[in-house]
Amino acid sequence: LKLSYRFEDGWKFLRLTPPDKVAAQIEGAPTAFGIWLYGDGNQTGPRLRISDVNQQTWQPSSDPVSWKGWRVVKCSFNEKTAHGGGPNDGAVKLPIHWDSFLVIDNASRHKLEGCVYVAAPVLIY
Repeated sequence: LKLSYRFEDGWKFLRLTPPDKVAAQIEGAPTAFGIWLYGDGNQTGPRLRISDVNQQTWQPSSDPVSWKGWRVVKCSFNEKTAHGGGPNDGAVKLPIHWDSFLVIDNASRHKLEGCVYVAAPVLIY
């Protein structure tokens, strides 16, 4: 999947979201998510969003995209994951579901344009 982006100044990001509630379901208790990402070297922040049974949202993140070419990006699901909304009781409560399969965050908050590719997403149990 090719993702082209053009961010203006300020906190901007793009999200890949599930098309419906069925696609948002996550079975069992995965410990991480992995995806192949072809980076453009623009230092954007790859992350994802999951929500738990209590409507808490968590944003597991990976290292900034400092590379050009293909690399596996892994985001761990655990209590140290950045909280993104909801009650914030400090613990991910099962079952969980997708809010966003992938978030490309412009951490620089400056005007930025680029393109990344993603392939082969996988939940890790």
